[in-house]
Amino acid sequence: MKNSSIKDIVENSIVELFNEVVINPLSHFSEKSLQVRLAKKLLSYKQLSTPIPTGIDKKYAKQIKRLNIQDNYAQNVFSVPPLQMEYGLNIKSQPFRMDIVILNPKEINTICSWQLQNASKNYLSPQVGIEIGTEKSGWRKMSRDHLENDARKMVNGKVAKGYIINIMRNTNVCQDNTQRYIEKEEQLENFRKGMKRVANKYKNINWLGLIHHIAYQKIEVFSKSKKWNLVNLRNRAFDRRDIEFN
Repeated sequence: MKNSSIKDIVENSIVELFNEVVINPLSHFSEKSLQVRLAKKLLSYKQLSTPIPTGIDKKYAKQIKRLNIQDNYAQNVFSVPPLQMEYGLNIKSQPFRMDIVILNPKEINTICSWQLQNASKNYLSPQVGIEIGTEKSGWRKMSRDHLENDARKMVNGKVAKGYIINIMRNTNVCQDNTQRYIEKEEQLENFRKGMKRVANKYKNINWLGLIHHIAYQKIEVFSKSKKWNLVNLRNRAFDRRDIEFN
């Protein structure tokens, strides 16, 4: 399995997720729904869903022999697929987990614990790591701290290829001169500036943002260019050209 093929799989799946959300923006209640839906797309690829033998059976070889566990059974039950959700990271200050990770298939055989850790009691460093957020993470928190925390998690967790995705829904239906409209636009602007600032600081991460102005039939997309690009859905549909990856 080559990195380039994994990259294509991940990025095509992200584009599919964005497209679904643009067409049906109320399809998810929270980020957990988006995480599961993206994971489902990724798991449709056998190279991410097929379990690979670990070293657990070798570590417990005496016990397995004593318990008369058959070889074919042991090979299956002690195998781990590359794609995992809420997988741990080796950040010592406090326990961290990542929404979706893809482990390096060549390293899975070093796993020798029930916690999917290696002999040093470390988690495998993800080949790919994905974090997903929505407006329910909190507008103010998202703009100030949440994006930076996700980026630090990627760096400190030694994620080889990181993707931070934020899908925000603007549910405002007010006219543009009303107080409610102005307040919501201030929240949106804080988020725009926050993502731009952190993305320019952590340039090796793929930053992917979507603001869906539902009632106005417009979206704003943030990706490789580090700019927010407006797409008027009255004129054309969202498509693959609207997202660029590092």
